[in-house]
Parts: sequence; C-alpha cells; structure tokens
Amino acid sequence: PNEFPIVPSTRSAILVAGGIGVTPIVAIARELKARGIGFAVHYTARGEATAAYRGELAAMGGEAYRFYDTAREGSSRMPLQEVLGAPVAGRHVYVCGPASLVDAVVEAALAQGYPPECVHHELFKAPPPKSTDRPVKVDLTRSGTRLEVAPGTSILDAVLAAGVYVPHSCKRGECGECAVKVAAGSVSHRDRFLTPEQRGGGLACICVSWSDGDAITLNL
Repeated sequence: PNEFPIVPSTRSAILVAGGIGVTPIVAIARELKARGIGFAVHYTARGEATAAYRGELAAMGGEAYRFYDTAREGSSRMPLQEVLGAPVAGRHVYVCGPASLVDAVVEAALAQGYPPECVHHELFKAPPPKSTDRPVKVDLTRSGTRLEVAPGTSILDAVLAAGVYVPHSCKRGECGECAVKVAAGSVSHRDRFLTPEQRGGGLACICVSWSDGDAITLNL
C-alpha cells in the first residue's frame, strides 16, 4: 500500500525532497501532474550530477522547480519561509528526506500558519537510536513475556521476534499502526503520528520510541 498518498483535498502542493527521499516525492509529482494539480518542487542534495530524478523533476516543475546543491561551496540553506509562503486554501506540503529536513519543514510550515492536516511527511528511514539509550527490560502484561532489548533493535521488532503479534506498517513512527498502551514506565516518544493527548493517555509507537528508564511495561 502507498504509505505516502496524496490527500484528496489537495488543490495545489509544495513538494520538498532531501537526498534519496526524492523517490516518493517524484511519485507524488507524477500523480499531481497527471491530475492537473499545480505544484512547486524544492529539491536539496549533495551534488547535481548524482541527484536522482533531477531532470524529470525539473521538466515537470518548470519555473516552479528549485535545486539546492549542498556540495557547492558557500551554498545557502533552503529558505523555508520563502519556499512555503503563506497558507492558501487547498495547498498542502509534502516533504520526504532526512529527519533534520523533515523537522525543519514541518516546524516552518506550522509557524507560517499551515494547519497540521495540510503538512505531510515521510522519513526515508527510522530515526537512529540516541547515544544515551540504554538496554531496556520490556514486560508484556497479557502474554507474560519479559524481554531485554538493546539499542539498535526496536521494541516492536523484539516483541514480534518473541512471537507476540502487533499490527504495524511503516516502522518509522509515521503511521501509528503499532501504537500500544504503556502500563508502566516513562517513554521517550520519537514518532511523528501521536498527538500530545494520545501520548498523555499512555499510547506509544513502539517501532521508534524508547524508554526513559531501565524498564517499561506494555499491554501486550
């Protein structure tokens, strides 16, 4: 299934791609072009010669295409306020790339006044563990299983390997499929799906989130 679909309410779009994150963005650009929906493309990568799909995006985007070569000496960062502009009814933002770019675009879009439901993002891969992460004991209340999970292995993967099924899809903290109830323990939330209210209610996306302590108990 397409994990990064075009939202039906899209009447115009700003597409932002970083590095290999261009792959889903070019797919979105093709679909928008086929539907006759206008869009602008902003693509950042290290070196024009090795930037995948650069020619195709330039052809589709025309004057609304910009490339930012981070390998060029003295290159400037993407001017996000200028790129995003003011919100317009029906305009949606789609961004895919490294976490630093996704975070910057989402933060800038919200600061510009874009409604959260008009800002869509996808990481190319799950965020790496933090240097401060410690091994964590994971207790599963319903199955009576206890696991010890080391940083570098997601809690979700460890639970699945133990034979306990959890619904899941993206494994990048973006779809919310693996959100489970935390019965005990403090969570370091690293997903991009749950609302503050859902987190406060005890939910955690175990594909990317970790424990702030040495142990955590899940209702699984």
